[in-house]
Amino acid sequence: VDAAQRAARAKLSGFVGDLSTAAMNGATAPYVASEVAVNVRPERPEDVQDDTGVTPGTAAWPLGDLGTLGTPPAGDRTPEARFRCAVLSGTDASAALAAAKDATAITRWTSGGARYLVVFRPLMPDEHACPT
Repeated sequence: VDAAQRAARAKLSGFVGDLSTAAMNGATAPYVASEVAVNVRPERPEDVQDDTGVTPGTAAWPLGDLGTLGTPPAGDRTPEARFRCAVLSGTDASAALAAAKDATAITRWTSGGARYLVVFRPLMPDEHACPT
Protein backbone atom coordinates (compact mmCIF):
# COMPACT_ATOMS: atom_id res chain seq x y z
CA VAL A 1 0.00 0.00 0.00
CA ASP A 2 1.54 3.28 -1.07
CA ALA A 3 1.22 6.66 0.67
CA ALA A 4 -1.70 7.84 -1.48
CA GLN A 5 -3.66 4.66 -0.70
CA ARG A 6 -2.90 5.02 3.04
CA ALA A 7 -4.14 8.63 2.94
CA ALA A 8 -7.32 7.61 1.08
CA ARG A 9 -7.97 4.81 3.58
CA ALA A 10 -7.44 7.19 6.51
CA LYS A 11 -9.83 9.71 4.94
CA LEU A 12 -12.46 6.99 4.36
CA SER A 13 -12.03 5.69 7.90
CA GLY A 14 -12.59 9.21 9.26
CA PHE A 15 -15.71 9.59 7.11
CA VAL A 16 -17.13 6.28 8.36
CA GLY A 17 -16.39 7.37 11.93
CA ASP A 18 -18.16 10.69 11.38
CA LEU A 19 -21.22 8.89 9.95
CA SER A 20 -21.31 6.48 12.88
CA THR A 21 -21.13 9.35 15.38
CA ALA A 22 -23.86 11.26 13.56
CA ALA A 23 -26.08 8.17 13.49
CA MET A 24 -25.62 7.60 17.23
CA ASN A 25 -26.42 11.23 18.01
CA GLY A 26 -29.37 11.39 15.64
CA ALA A 27 -33.05 11.03 16.37
CA THR A 28 -34.02 7.77 18.01
CA ALA A 29 -37.78 8.12 17.53
CA PRO A 30 -39.33 6.09 14.71
CA TYR A 31 -40.33 7.92 11.56
CA VAL A 32 -44.04 8.76 11.43
CA ALA A 33 -45.26 9.55 7.94
CA SER A 34 -47.68 12.41 7.44
CA GLU A 35 -48.77 10.97 4.09
CA VAL A 36 -49.31 7.39 2.97
CA ALA A 37 -49.81 5.92 -0.50
CA VAL A 38 -52.61 3.36 -0.49
CA ASN A 39 -52.66 0.85 -3.35
CA VAL A 40 -55.95 -1.02 -3.70
CA ARG A 41 -57.62 -3.54 -5.98
CA PRO A 42 -60.65 -5.81 -5.64
CA GLU A 43 -60.00 -9.31 -4.39
CA ARG A 44 -60.01 -11.92 -7.16
CA PRO A 45 -60.91 -15.63 -6.79
CA GLU A 46 -57.23 -16.64 -6.98
CA ASP A 47 -56.49 -14.31 -4.02
CA VAL A 48 -58.72 -16.17 -1.56
CA GLN A 49 -55.99 -18.50 -0.34
CA ASP A 50 -52.24 -18.17 -0.72
CA ASP A 51 -49.70 -20.93 -1.40
CA THR A 52 -49.29 -21.64 2.31
CA GLY A 53 -52.96 -22.57 2.74
CA VAL A 54 -53.51 -19.65 5.12
CA THR A 55 -56.89 -17.98 4.71
CA PRO A 56 -56.60 -14.19 5.07
CA GLY A 57 -58.38 -12.37 7.86
CA THR A 58 -60.55 -9.33 7.21
CA ALA A 59 -60.70 -5.79 8.50
CA ALA A 60 -63.20 -3.01 7.86
CA TRP A 61 -61.79 -0.11 5.86
CA PRO A 62 -62.14 3.00 8.03
CA LEU A 63 -62.49 5.61 5.26
CA GLY A 64 -64.98 5.97 2.41
CA ASP A 65 -65.41 3.45 -0.40
CA LEU A 66 -62.42 1.40 -1.50
CA GLY A 67 -64.23 0.71 -4.77
CA THR A 68 -63.65 4.29 -5.88
CA LEU A 69 -60.43 5.16 -4.05
CA GLY A 70 -57.44 6.13 -6.15
CA THR A 71 -56.56 6.09 -9.81
CA PRO A 72 -55.00 3.34 -11.97
CA PRO A 73 -51.47 3.79 -13.31
CA ALA A 74 -51.20 6.15 -16.28
CA GLY A 75 -51.89 4.44 -19.59
CA ASP A 76 -53.29 1.33 -17.93
CA ARG A 77 -55.62 -0.54 -20.31
CA THR A 78 -56.88 -2.98 -17.68
CA PRO A 79 -57.70 -0.84 -14.64
CA GLU A 80 -59.92 -3.52 -13.07
CA ALA A 81 -56.92 -5.87 -12.77
CA ARG A 82 -54.42 -3.34 -11.45
CA PHE A 83 -53.89 -1.60 -8.17
CA ARG A 84 -55.22 1.95 -8.01
CA CYS A 85 -53.29 4.41 -5.88
CA ALA A 86 -54.33 7.29 -3.64
CA VAL A 87 -52.34 9.45 -1.25
CA LEU A 88 -53.88 9.97 2.16
CA SER A 89 -52.77 12.77 4.45
CA GLY A 90 -53.71 14.30 7.78
CA THR A 91 -56.45 12.55 9.73
CA ASP A 92 -57.16 10.17 6.82
CA ALA A 93 -53.54 8.95 6.84
CA SER A 94 -53.65 8.60 10.63
CA ALA A 95 -56.89 6.59 10.49
CA ALA A 96 -55.61 4.28 7.74
CA LEU A 97 -52.29 3.67 9.49
CA ALA A 98 -54.05 3.04 12.82
CA ALA A 99 -56.29 0.45 11.14
CA ALA A 100 -53.30 -1.14 9.39
CA LYS A 101 -51.43 -1.49 12.67
CA ASP A 102 -53.39 -4.65 13.55
CA ALA A 103 -53.54 -6.00 9.98
CA THR A 104 -51.15 -8.35 8.21
CA ALA A 105 -49.84 -8.32 4.66
CA ILE A 106 -52.61 -10.73 3.64
CA THR A 107 -55.49 -9.00 5.42
CA ARG A 108 -58.46 -8.40 3.14
CA TRP A 109 -60.17 -5.07 3.64
CA THR A 110 -63.94 -4.85 3.43
CA SER A 111 -65.79 -1.86 2.04
CA GLY A 112 -69.22 -1.51 0.42
CA GLY A 113 -69.87 -5.24 0.71
CA ALA A 114 -66.73 -6.20 -1.26
CA ARG A 115 -63.23 -7.37 -0.31
CA TYR A 116 -60.03 -5.66 -1.38
CA LEU A 117 -56.27 -6.09 -1.26
CA VAL A 118 -54.64 -2.97 0.16
CA VAL A 119 -50.93 -2.17 0.27
CA PHE A 120 -49.73 0.74 2.39
CA ARG A 121 -46.59 2.74 1.66
CA PRO A 122 -45.68 5.55 4.04
CA LEU A 123 -44.26 8.42 2.01
CA MET A 124 -40.99 10.13 2.81
CA PRO A 125 -41.07 13.90 3.55
CA ASP A 126 -40.17 14.82 -0.05
CA GLU A 127 -42.85 12.53 -1.58
CA HIS A 128 -46.40 13.75 -2.11
CA ALA A 129 -47.73 11.54 -4.91
CA CYS A 130 -48.18 7.89 -5.72
CA PRO A 131 -44.90 6.34 -6.83
CA THR A 132 -44.74 5.76 -10.56
